[in-house]
Formats: sequence, structure tokens, C-alpha cells
Amino acid sequence: MVDRVVSTATVSRPAAAIILLIFSAVVVTCVLLPTKSLIELVGQISAGAISILINKGVFYLLGAGVALSFLLLDGVYNTLIRRPIPAKLKKLVSVAIFSGVGLVLILPPAVHYVSAYVLEQRGYRVCDSASSQWLFVRDIVYAAPGTCD
Repeated sequence: MVDRVVSTATVSRPAAAIILLIFSAVVVTCVLLPTKSLIELVGQISAGAISILINKGVFYLLGAGVALSFLLLDGVYNTLIRRPIPAKLKKLVSVAIFSGVGLVLILPPAVHYVSAYVLEQRGYRVCDSASSQWLFVRDIVYAAPGTCD
């Protein structure tokens, strides 16, 4: 019987660049969507819109985007530069990944509670017929008095 040594094949740089480019698109999407949603939410509240949507689900993406962005940095070092990530950066990556996970857990309820408090102070009420929930993803519609019928 002949023993074969199986070596770990490294991904070519062009293939790694394509994979990292796709991963970058995911990271950018995960950061931009919640940012856009937050800007729209603040705009609707400040404009006194008749109905205001709080999309809690989109805010989970921000934490994922933060965590994934630093995993992307780690991927760039390991696949394109082919050097180990520097120690200072490794600590930052670890902190950022755990911060991203923390944001996933904290940001959606925080945005919901703060905006709900502001809206309720202005007389808005939850419009149950327009709101929806699927698993942990919840879209909450607040309506001005007398508009949710």
C-alpha cells in the first residue's frame, strides 16, 4: 500500500480576488441597507409621516456587516497578501468580530425601543393590521392617530 500525502491546495490569487470581491459586495450591502433604513426612519419621524415603518430585521445586518468586514480583512491578508495578519490588527479583528455579534443582538431592539418611545410620545400607535412578523424579523408600522383603520 502506497501512502499518499495530501497537501492543502492553496487558492490562486485571481480566484481569491473574485471570492473576496463577492464577499466585499455582501459586506457593503450589510452595512448600507441598515444605514439607509435608519436614515429613512429618522426622516419619516422628523417629517411626521402618517405611517412609519420600523424594519427591525434590516438592523441585524449591520452587526453582521461589521463582523464580516473584519473577516474580509483577514481574508485579504491570508489569500492575497499571503502573510499572517499583524498582531495589532489581529486584536482589532477579534474585537470587531465580537462587537459585530454584539450589534446583532443589541441594535435591532435598541432602534425599536428608542423609535417606539419617540413615536408614542408623538401620539403614534402600532397598527397591528399593517405590521408583520416572521420568526425574529418584525416589521412594525406606527400610524398617526385615527389612520390605522
